[in-house]
Amino acid sequence: MKKKYFIIKVFYLFFIFLSFLLTNSCAYFKIKELEKINYKQNNLFDLVGLEYKKFANFELYDMHDEIDANYFAFKALMAVKEKQIFIEKPEDWNIDDKFIEEALAEYKNINEILNTDLIYKYPQLTAQIIVGFDCWLEQLEENWQVEDIAKCKSKFKKNIQLIKISETRTENQQSKKDNLIEDATDNAGSNNDLFIINIEIEKVVYFNYDSFDLRDVEKHKLDEIVDYAKNNSSKQIVIYGHTDTKGSNDYNLKLSKNRAKSVEIFLKSKKVSNKIIIRSYGENFPSIKTGDNIIEEKNRRAEIIIN
Repeated sequence: MKKKYFIIKVFYLFFIFLSFLLTNSCAYFKIKELEKINYKQNNLFDLVGLEYKKFANFELYDMHDEIDANYFAFKALMAVKEKQIFIEKPEDWNIDDKFIEEALAEYKNINEILNTDLIYKYPQLTAQIIVGFDCWLEQLEENWQVEDIAKCKSKFKKNIQLIKISETRTENQQSKKDNLIEDATDNAGSNNDLFIINIEIEKVVYFNYDSFDLRDVEKHKLDEIVDYAKNNSSKQIVIYGHTDTKGSNDYNLKLSKNRAKSVEIFLKSKKVSNKIIIRSYGENFPSIKTGDNIIEEKNRRAEIIIN
């Protein structure tokens, strides 16, 4: 019986000691202060602060790392209250030499993004990038939690890629709009009326490598185009053909035209009588940016628009 009470007493004293440590922790009070803040969902500084708060919370309560928890809670407060955000310099962390070159390269890439207006255009993605990178450096310094290292790295790399994809799509959309305006102007002749460009339906079909055959699974995607076109025969259809960067520019330009033609042939086989315009871009407007001579299935596509 005495032994039982002794064990209970030890656990009780341990609990009191742990509570004392937490309530006297600098990180603890900073996190408590951060928990009282009303974070705005589209405010860059609030979003960065919120991500740092989550990270500080993890370091204190899951990893029991008071020092790092306190530092990242401090960075959270700096972001929210002082409107100051910055990523950690790799050389300020005790990182294994085999990682330092990669870390410096990623540091440079992220700072290039942070020095543009993209951070305000994509505040949520930017917050994930900033805190993900800092998390990665912190985990690399500890260099024993392999899963956490990979998780932090994936966090910032994935969100960098999402920004790049979003920007590429924006560029492509602007290109399509410019071409539609050009087509409308060409069709107008000397008429100087104002043309309002309105994309009503858009579909994307994909092709196998080095092929312009329209697969059955892709044909089904065009059913909505066919139905809408038949009910709106005055609307024009624009088909944009694309390729990845594998192969020469000349070859890919021809291939992209054949892909657009395949879609045109299919639509006409379904008795679509609308005016159809074909644009072939080769490898010039990728959905996903890659280097030269790279196979990328998302770039082997045709985009179909009714306006």
